[in-house]
Amino acid sequence: MQFEVTACKIKGNIPMEIGSLNNALTLDLSVNELSGSIPTTIGRLKNIQLLEFSGNKLQGFIPHQLCGLKGLYKLSFATNELDRPLPVVMAEILHRNLVKIITCCSTIDFKALVLEFMPNGSLEKWLHSDDHALDILQRINIMVDVALALEYLHSGFLIPIIHCDLKPSNVLLDEDMVGHVGDFGVSKLLGEGDSIKQTMTLATVGYMAPEYGSAGIVSVKCDVYSYGILLMETFTRKKPTNEYFVGEMSMKHWVKMSLSNGINGVGDSSIVQEEDEYFVVKANCISSIMELALNCSAELLENRMDMKNVVSKLKNIKRNFLSNIEEN
Repeated sequence: MQFEVTACKIKGNIPMEIGSLNNALTLDLSVNELSGSIPTTIGRLKNIQLLEFSGNKLQGFIPHQLCGLKGLYKLSFATNELDRPLPVVMAEILHRNLVKIITCCSTIDFKALVLEFMPNGSLEKWLHSDDHALDILQRINIMVDVALALEYLHSGFLIPIIHCDLKPSNVLLDEDMVGHVGDFGVSKLLGEGDSIKQTMTLATVGYMAPEYGSAGIVSVKCDVYSYGILLMETFTRKKPTNEYFVGEMSMKHWVKMSLSNGINGVGDSSIVQEEDEYFVVKANCISSIMELALNCSAELLENRMDMKNVVSKLKNIKRNFLSNIEEN
């Protein structure tokens, strides 16, 4: 059943009785003059698939009960003045490379998110376990997946979402080894027109951008920095917190020095060795990826690329790699 009452200049609050529309599949109240808060009874609409409240004057919090509506695939609150709890925002967005929130539960004593199951575990497991191995193309594909997820978070939604804690354990792999970014526990939403935000919440040492770790300043460029570090780790199998990286010898410095001396010392030996049939092609590919990683992890945030350009460059590196393999 569809309920569509749009552009009718309806005023006042949404009644609590809205939760009794048990058979509703679509509820569209867009472009009216509704005010007040959204009633929590909306969480009773178990069959709802589309909720459209854009173009009104609603205020207050978006009810967390919306996370429990399993059939809901489209949800819009555009142009309202609502406080958007992050779980609700994450349930509102759908992207192939983001871990999907199935449902959530929030009571005084218990809070939980139920997430989509990823049978192949985390990138962390595949990089740093002797029982698992990724070839060079799998690593490229996974990092393209991660880049696409970040691009969407930063620019594909109404307000920018900053992940703030990108690392291998937060990249999960499905049955087809497609990468999905998850764990938004310390993520931040930027306000309309804002490009930076300050926070006291810190992320994981080794992956944090300098301005985040020293002053608590977060922006989309913090994620770009973390992505650069993740790129290095994915193709070197070395953690940024490796005991070798002390003092001035950071992972970035080591990669930069290694590139100037040839790729042999920087690439993971399990994917590039001199006796390999496609050694030169692989070495050139990894060299290009390391250059991209260094650009992403520039010390000054204004010198870092945006994720749209990162996606473009990494896809181009992949195309060149596959083309050179075919030619050889």
